[in-house]
Amino acid sequence: MSPTGTPSPHTPSSAQDAPFTALPLRRAASDGAGLVLSLSTSGAIVVPIRCHGGGWDCIVVADPTGPYRPGETIRCSTLDIQTALPVEFGDPALALAGDEYAAVWLARIVGHTGGGHVYQLARVLVGHVRDPGSRLLTIDEPVRRFLLHTVHLMPPGLDRLIDRLTRDGFLAPVHDADPHSYRMTLPAIATPPRTREETP
Repeated sequence: MSPTGTPSPHTPSSAQDAPFTALPLRRAASDGAGLVLSLSTSGAIVVPIRCHGGGWDCIVVADPTGPYRPGETIRCSTLDIQTALPVEFGDPALALAGDEYAAVWLARIVGHTGGGHVYQLARVLVGHVRDPGSRLLTIDEPVRRFLLHTVHLMPPGLDRLIDRLTRDGFLAPVHDADPHSYRMTLPAIATPPRTREETP
């Protein structure tokens, strides 16, 4: 890879193919755009943006052992992209303690819904139903009556809001506990689908 417009040290040739010979091809030569990839030959993390001339222009996300700065555009060979490892992202909020997690959970619901009755219900769940430090919620009949009164809902409306929070990935029923128990969850971060070559 190299800055755009200069020869790449990884551009394949008969002498330079050696680093790639033992590496599996993880995707077709044209299937790199928008993926977050770790180059097998350098460890640099890049996002390919444009394929042309037998290679790819890529934006550098991180290059822990090399000379490239985040945001720099570099040129990578087709083999660089075909053999690069997919970078899996996790949600850093998952590692938070219960109360911090609950604050992020509520903020994500605001961002997801823009407010309204879903947010009002979520705010009451966090502030009045959840035990401090916990991610679990018990929505039994006494709690339902409290929610109906506090959020000003009818029973079908409450059911619809709980169903929406569950469908949107913010609540998960805890099947091995009380049937009225839910775990506060966060929707998974979307990742590009794997190509056939990447599927184990």
